[in-house]
Amino acid sequence: TFPVAIAKKEVTINQDMKAISTDLYHPDFLIKMMKACSIRVLSLVDRSSHGTCKLVSDKLFSLVLPLPPLKEQLRISSEVDGFINNCENLKQIIKETQQTQLHLADALTDAAIN
Repeated sequence: TFPVAIAKKEVTINQDMKAISTDLYHPDFLIKMMKACSIRVLSLVDRSSHGTCKLVSDKLFSLVLPLPPLKEQLRISSEVDGFINNCENLKQIIKETQQTQLHLADALTDAAIN
C-alpha cells in the first residue's frame, strides 16, 4: 500500500515514513499527485532478501513531478474533487438501484409463489 497524508501540525516521523516539505506545491494538489503516482513510487521500493521493504529517500526525491502554477494546481485539485464526488454519488445511486432491484425481485417471487 501507499498511504499519504497531510500533517496539519508539526509531527515526528520514523524511518518508515517520508516527509515532503515544499512551498512549490499546494498540499491538496501534492497529495493527489502522490496518490496518482503511487505505482511509480512503489516501483522505487527495494526489498531485502528477508522481505523488508525500503524506499531510499534519494530515489523518492529524484522522482520528477509536473509543477503547474499554483492557480492551476488549485483548479486541477478542485476538478479532481468534483470527479471524486461524482463517483461517490454514482456509487450511491448504483447501491440504491441494486436495493430497488432486490425489492422488486422479492415482490415478484412473492407474487409468483402466492
